[in-house]
Amino acid sequence: MSDDLMNYLRRGITGTAFSLLAACSGGGGSGVGTSFTGTQSNCSVHLVGGPGDGVQSLSLAIQKVEVNGPSGWVTVASPNAAYSLPTLVDGSSGTLAANFNLAAGAYTALRLTLGQGSTAQLIGGNTLPLTSVAPVFLIPCSFAVSTNVVDITMVIDPGRSVQPRGGTLRFAPEWRVVDRNSSGTISGKLTDGAGLPLAGALVTAQYFPAFGDPAILRRALTHADGSYQLDLLPFGTACYAVCFPQVSGKVFDPKASAPFTPQAGAASATFNTAFSSRTDLSSTSGTVAPITNAVQGDEVYLVFGSILAGGVSESFIIGTSPGVLAGNVETWAFPRLPAGSTYHLRATRRTWAADGTSTLTRKFSDDYGFLANFNFSYDFSF
Repeated sequence: MSDDLMNYLRRGITGTAFSLLAACSGGGGSGVGTSFTGTQSNCSVHLVGGPGDGVQSLSLAIQKVEVNGPSGWVTVASPNAAYSLPTLVDGSSGTLAANFNLAAGAYTALRLTLGQGSTAQLIGGNTLPLTSVAPVFLIPCSFAVSTNVVDITMVIDPGRSVQPRGGTLRFAPEWRVVDRNSSGTISGKLTDGAGLPLAGALVTAQYFPAFGDPAILRRALTHADGSYQLDLLPFGTACYAVCFPQVSGKVFDPKASAPFTPQAGAASATFNTAFSSRTDLSSTSGTVAPITNAVQGDEVYLVFGSILAGGVSESFIIGTSPGVLAGNVETWAFPRLPAGSTYHLRATRRTWAADGTSTLTRKFSDDYGFLANFNFSYDFSF
């Protein structure tokens, strides 16, 4: 039995689970399908972003938005405009279409066509033209136009959608679709052991899809007072707030909330917590081979083996790294981690077709304990 198959079985992965994931996720991995219900005269489509991480700016040129329903593909918006994704956070959104009419019936997908002139800038770098792995992107989903207001919201994570490719930048979207009117929120405040706010800490909303390993639904950064908000969490999905603070030159132990399942009438939860700093640190890095081609994007996830979440020990993602291409070598790295803990690594490679559909391949490492002042090296092979 191959190592990959053993890891799949260890985490409860089945072929059916992969099919469900592909049918419900557009770009990169949340895998949460959302069912919408709405009225013929009050539908809208919005766009939101997220933290930039190493991405200073991402201006995405959008030409057209379509939905696939009873009469085939219908254009609902032709904005021909650029949207600054890192600024569309904390409740801000870009309106792609508002108050449009749709015939009653079932709709099965949303399709996004990019325009010309998208740009991106890495922190400390120059603004560069942004190439794309495909000219259009398709998200299979399911919504029925019937009785209620529908606010279809596309969530595109800028920090996980820009791939450095040896002096150029490539758009390989990490995205999903959610009905804003059928979604909830986890919010709170994070502090250090002295009660001081942790500003600029990355917080994620995670859940456990059918394939067993955790997946990221939403990301946010804490404000100056340590507060954060993780919104657009789909009704009926058990979500966890997870944070591994690395701020002000310090590294802290990761923590997670108890699971929260948003639903109508109980759509919000609060998670406040304090963190302890760590000085015994390790690191991990490696390569991905073969390097991606022009229609592929890679991402490596670092999974912490045991975090208490509502009194139950769970594994959660505490870091993501794009595959960074330099010459003919593709690398990834997590430079500062608590030593003495158990981790495993996961790599994903998504390949896009010209029609906007995509396929996803995953690779897993075994579980490893990282020693202090030591770099653990691991190479993925697709």
